[in-house]
Amino acid sequence: MKILHLYPAGNMLLAQYVSLLSDNMPKSIETICCDDAKAYRQLCQQEHPDIVNVHGAMKVNAVEGPRLVVTPHGEEATATQAYVVIARSELEKERLKDRFCRIEVIRNPIVTRTTTTEILVKQTIDIYKKVMVSNVLPLMTTATTTTLSLLLKAGICGDRRWVKEPLPEQTDWQQLYIYAEYEGVLPLLQRGISVMGVAAPSYDTSTDPPYLPADYEKPVAFRANSTADWLEQLKAEISHQCLPLLRVAELHKALMRPELDEEAVLKELTDKKLLPLFASMLQLLKEQTLLEEGFMPCKPADNHLTEKLRNLLKNHQQI
Repeated sequence: MKILHLYPAGNMLLAQYVSLLSDNMPKSIETICCDDAKAYRQLCQQEHPDIVNVHGAMKVNAVEGPRLVVTPHGEEATATQAYVVIARSELEKERLKDRFCRIEVIRNPIVTRTTTTEILVKQTIDIYKKVMVSNVLPLMTTATTTTLSLLLKAGICGDRRWVKEPLPEQTDWQQLYIYAEYEGVLPLLQRGISVMGVAAPSYDTSTDPPYLPADYEKPVAFRANSTADWLEQLKAEISHQCLPLLRVAELHKALMRPELDEEAVLKELTDKKLLPLFASMLQLLKEQTLLEEGFMPCKPADNHLTEKLRNLLKNHQQI
């Protein structure tokens, strides 16, 4: 993990805090310090930090790539796109609640005897780790997302012969498990691992809880009597700007049933004006869980509605 600390030039107290924090970090965490708001953008391009930790009242714009953490130190916090704000006391936390959703408290050992440098470092590392396991989809490599699709297909179909491609070797299993857990497809992923006979490492997602959107609710399966009934529920969920990956997996599984009457399904969906939504969902199934066209009752649609659904899916865990 690489952290870039940014603090105002001339503020000796903040410089001392950053130095204390940086000097006591383990070797696994690389730290870079900067007291120039203009130079920090160039540093981000050169060093590619995972996190930028802004200290004090510095006016900075988030840059693409690193995640933003803000430590106001009692000053006015100006960066509003932070993953988390670190307050120095419960009093400061209360003051910040009106502007920020995610606030943690870490006391400063330079100004209080109620904590130590060791506690400061441990609590800060815990927050950095939590930031890096939040909204992991943008951090996933192509290899990891490909593994996800292949294992979900194996889990849905229940037979490794449905998976035509080899699994990529460079898979980030921690990201995979965390993403699947909060998309509601972890049991399906685990079934896919078993079906494929993959020697995947075990991982307990409860040990690294991420930051989640304020309105996040863990997805649960729909109870539906028909494809049309299921799509009506999906339509209502989409109206609330929500689309978890579980819905893609549910529809894929439903379309694999041997007793499915495709003509009857299409007629009902046409009558209820749900066919456009269905066709766009088929495109997502093709992309996300690798549904083959032989199991599609109609052609998939790749249009404006499909792009909206893609974005909802992509942003489901965005904070």
